[in-house]
Amino acid sequence: MWKPLLRQLSNGHLIKIIEGVIGHLDKVCKERDEWKANHDNQVKLKQIISDRPDLKERAALVQDLIGELRATQDDNEELHIRISKLEEAVRFMNPTNEMLPENVPI
Repeated sequence: MWKPLLRQLSNGHLIKIIEGVIGHLDKVCKERDEWKANHDNQVKLKQIISDRPDLKERAALVQDLIGELRATQDDNEELHIRISKLEEAVRFMNPTNEMLPENVPI
């Protein structure tokens, strides 16, 4: 089944295919290693928290703070988008920029 296909492929083309497969395999192995390392870290963290119950309260506090930080970052991003749209609208309404130089923030 494969022999006719292999006869049609030149050696150079087959080598490129094999190199592509090997490259993809390397990426998959790296990703696997990252997932394994992450899993190992989670296991260690769980063990540390179970060994030190006082850290559980701190971990919850840190998690809450991280959540607040992410929410603030999302809010800031939304505000930057709204500001950009308002700046565009002002420039559209005043194309000569007589009162609004380009380098002055609105």
